[in-house]
This record gives sequence, structure tokens and C-alpha cells, in this order.
Amino acid sequence: MDKHDIEKIGVREFRSELPKYLYGETPVEVLRHGHTVGFYFPVKQGSKSADIAALQAVAAQFEYLLSQKGISEDDIVREFHRMCEADRTNQRKDLDK
Repeated sequence: MDKHDIEKIGVREFRSELPKYLYGETPVEVLRHGHTVGFYFPVKQGSKSADIAALQAVAAQFEYLLSQKGISEDDIVREFHRMCEADRTNQRKDLDK
């Protein structure tokens, strides 16, 4: 497996094999009915500098994953703003009730 490879598994398998993924080294894309619902990037515990190095490795894997899926940082920011606006709209609706 390439350092950027991400194993794709279903929610049920992720749940039933959780220790394998928690203590493993392979990033996992979790699917539900064929749709991505999340990602798990294992990080080994260690010193602060080891934690920073692990997080940098995760960031590189995530950046690679985004490029493979054709998603830019701008796309993420736009989606984040859209979700925030939808949340504010829902909060206003709740206040009006």
C-alpha cells in the first residue's frame, strides 16, 4: 500500500474491527451505503514533536485525498460557509417557534 492509500470500509466493519483500526497505521475511509461518512487517520501517541510530525503526515494524506477527489480548499471553505448559514437559518426558525 502506498503511504497515501486509504482503505475503504463500511460502517459495520469499522465498528466491529475498531481495535484493528485504532491501533493500525492505515488511514480509513468509512462508507455507509457506498457514500463516504468519515475518515479515520491513526496517529501514534508520543512526544509533542512526534504528535506534530504525525499531524503533518495526516495533513499530507488529507491533502492528497482531496486532490484525488478533485476538491479544493476553496470548495471546503464554501461548503463550511454554506453549512454555517444553514445552521443559522435553522436556529432562527427554532427561535420563531
